[in-house]
Amino acid sequence: MLPDKRDIAYYGDALADYAPAVDPTTDESAKYRNRYVADVAAMGRTAPRAIVSFRGQNGADPIDPAGGFIHDSMWGQDPSVKPVATRNAEGVVDLEWPTTVDNALTDLPASQGGGETSELNFLRALAQVESSDGTFKAAHAKVTSPNTVRVYCYTGTTLDDLDGLVITVWVW
Repeated sequence: MLPDKRDIAYYGDALADYAPAVDPTTDESAKYRNRYVADVAAMGRTAPRAIVSFRGQNGADPIDPAGGFIHDSMWGQDPSVKPVATRNAEGVVDLEWPTTVDNALTDLPASQGGGETSELNFLRALAQVESSDGTFKAAHAKVTSPNTVRVYCYTGTTLDDLDGLVITVWVW
């Protein structure tokens, strides 16, 4: 289950039909199952897992944007799974998500794959300043632990809290 990194072998490897599908409205051919399993396995490495926006504040922890998009992830957009944003220094913000999260199957019976949670394991991050006053503003991000991303914000080449500006971070 995403956000875990998987390969096709995790999902039972490629399957072959024992016999042709009798009724394609109720029977699934291994050929089609193999295609979506391969897609899901690839998405575990390439699909964005979370996106979050925050607004910089001079000398203080960032806050949510005044309106519009705030956050979403493969494990939902409930406030309980939103990352905590902490200002570490001028222009340096850590975004920390929970270590483990419920996935789409967590609440199902074990016979249907339920009862498990997923541990976060971020690979890469990207940040962008969404608005500017015409002065060069930039942000970049890097994964510092399986569930934490550090964001560096700049005006020109100087670290800056980017007061009032919205920064969006994508995490893989």
